[in-house]
Amino acid sequence: MTGSPSFRQDAAVLPRRVLARLLAPAIGLTLLPLALVSAPAASPAAAPPADAARPGHHHGHHNHQGHHGHHARRNRAQGVGAWWLPGATTALRRSRASWVYNWAAQPTFRVPHGVRFVPMIWGAQFLTPQQLSDAQKYGPDLLTFNEPEIGSQAYLSVDQALDLWPALEATGLRLSSPAVVNNDALDRHGWLGTFMRKAKRRGLRVDFIAVHWYSDIFNAEGSTRHLRRYLRRVHQTYGLPVWLTEYSLLGWDSLGQLVYPRPGVQARFIARSTRMLDQLPWLERYAWWALPAPDHGRSSGLYRADDRPTRAGRAFRAAAMRRR
Repeated sequence: MTGSPSFRQDAAVLPRRVLARLLAPAIGLTLLPLALVSAPAASPAAAPPADAARPGHHHGHHNHQGHHGHHARRNRAQGVGAWWLPGATTALRRSRASWVYNWAAQPTFRVPHGVRFVPMIWGAQFLTPQQLSDAQKYGPDLLTFNEPEIGSQAYLSVDQALDLWPALEATGLRLSSPAVVNNDALDRHGWLGTFMRKAKRRGLRVDFIAVHWYSDIFNAEGSTRHLRRYLRRVHQTYGLPVWLTEYSLLGWDSLGQLVYPRPGVQARFIARSTRMLDQLPWLERYAWWALPAPDHGRSSGLYRADDRPTRAGRAFRAAAMRRR
């Protein structure tokens, strides 16, 4: 997803604003193709995505792989995207998420025991020996290029991404597709469709599909139905396991300002959507956007800086404690 200070609520660590574009609804729902909260605040060449640029918070080798899912009453598919905030470790533990990622190849806060960190190579500038080595420490899965179809994000042509792909394959990790937003995944001639066709011709390996989905229809039941329809179409289109690596309800008003539904609507959407997602056998993992919440006002965040849960946070925790 793309970001702006209104998304991250902390100008010191926030990516720059990106314009929202409306895609023609391919599944009968107005869907926002937002590129949210993944771009680095500093120069992309100088620092890893999102929060990884913050000094003093790199706990790079606390690998908790292999323990996720063994704690009682934890939903093994349910995760969350997170960037650094005071109390991130405590908030993540209290959320009961089973996995987390931060748009970088290594964690930038301490990941609690029992929570799996999933690495990402955000864009071409992070395809370095050090980043790839860091990612291998946190396998077996690797998320790849973030929203390459969007100028403020990884922004790669299909051929550029394909030329870089062998270096990702050489890690030996299970590779996601590059993650695109909303209806681009359903367009045969869109970025992802073209990438997957050309990857097959070149004999390149893609192990699962990663997608981002946002809706500005602030109705928990309706958005859950349309999300299910969307994911089924993604799976039918590519015939691979699917990861939903960003999703929530949000939109923009007529003045271009970010808007969220009432807290109760966001909470109901979490409760209904997670029950639906847990019934999809080919959906391996999903991640809510996102863990941090501002101290005041509406958002899709789960925990405030003082570790207080929002209504969405309480709903997320309750859903995470259900057995899959």
